[in-house]
Amino acid sequence: MPNLVPTINLFLTIVPFMLQMLLVTQIAMVALNFEPVAKANAPGPGPGVERVFRISISHSGDVGFRITESGSLYRAIAVTNGGYDFRALDAALVRLHGEYPQLVDIIVAPDPFVDFEWLMKTIDLCKKNGFVKVHYEIVARSAGE
Repeated sequence: MPNLVPTINLFLTIVPFMLQMLLVTQIAMVALNFEPVAKANAPGPGPGVERVFRISISHSGDVGFRITESGSLYRAIAVTNGGYDFRALDAALVRLHGEYPQLVDIIVAPDPFVDFEWLMKTIDLCKKNGFVKVHYEIVARSAGE
């Protein structure tokens, strides 16, 4: 009868390591699967430039989310109980997609100190509501902040 203990020990070591690598790879692919912002501003199939909405995620202050279009405010969502109001963001995205059903692009611009978890939850809400092309924009902080 062959001794299976070394083989079992090998699999007990390799399987958890491979599962961990799978999770890390999935997170890295999600984090790197963004299209450049310049593509979002490209002319659409119709005449002119299609609408481009931006969701800014703030780390501090009374407003957690700002949805803007070309610099003008579309909707501001306040922080509730010290946290982001994702229900209000979801409702705003449903309304936005209802007003512009052909719109599939959206830009997410998080503050540099926003947790990765909140960024991913925002992106998931965008994709759930029909904005399948999420573009990532880096927001630079000034030296005084």
